[in-house]
Order: sequence, then structure tokens, then C-alpha cells
Amino acid sequence: MSGEKAHGNEGERIVDRLLRYERWGIIERQSRIFGHTLDMLAEHPLHGEALIEVKVWADPKTVGTDNVKKAIADAYDLRAAGETRPYILVLSHELPGLLKDMLQRAVDVGAITEVRVLALNVIMGGLP
Repeated sequence: MSGEKAHGNEGERIVDRLLRYERWGIIERQSRIFGHTLDMLAEHPLHGEALIEVKVWADPKTVGTDNVKKAIADAYDLRAAGETRPYILVLSHELPGLLKDMLQRAVDVGAITEVRVLALNVIMGGLP
């Protein structure tokens, strides 16, 4: 397993624990919805079901540009296909410049419901 893949898996485990702490239950991992594979389908006793996508990268200077753009495109396509459940994007780092603007537009039009930034490099012991 590559270093980035292992880092991504660890990020998903951390997000899983955070969601469980917030009373979300994981219904399914690697959920296929309208042809898209999302990291988690979760359910909260008050908020109902939500689609969860986790994007992590080891170094904040090398933001996973393509991964973030893919998450944004997936969110738009899911909405166009008729998906109405909230889409929550969890990022390991704050986004710079154009990516931040693209993400804000996706939130503004309702393609993405919520964005969380967790600074996972700190949580994961400062991986390089």
C-alpha cells in the first residue's frame, strides 16, 4: 500500500471515530450512489442520512488538487442525478486560492452541504 493510500485510510479511520463520537452511525463504507463511490454513508438520529467524503493528504503544501476537484464534481453530479441527502466533505487541511473558491461556490449552490477541516497532520502525529 502506498504512503498516500495508507495516509488516506488512517484519515478515514479518524473521521469514522469523530462521526461516531457525534452519534453518527456508519451504514456503509465505499457506498456506490449514482455511479459514484463515496467513503461513507452515515446516519444521525436527528439529522438522518448523509454522504461522507474524506480527502486527506500528507503535506499541506501539496494539496490533493485533483482529489478535491473530483469531490466537487461528484457532489454536483449527484445533485444533478437527484440525490438529496446532505453531502459532507471532510478535508485534512485548509484549501488555498482557487480550490477554496470552487469549494465555496459548491456550498453556496447546495452541491456540498458542509465542509469540515480537521488538520489531520496534527492529529496523526505530524506525518510529513
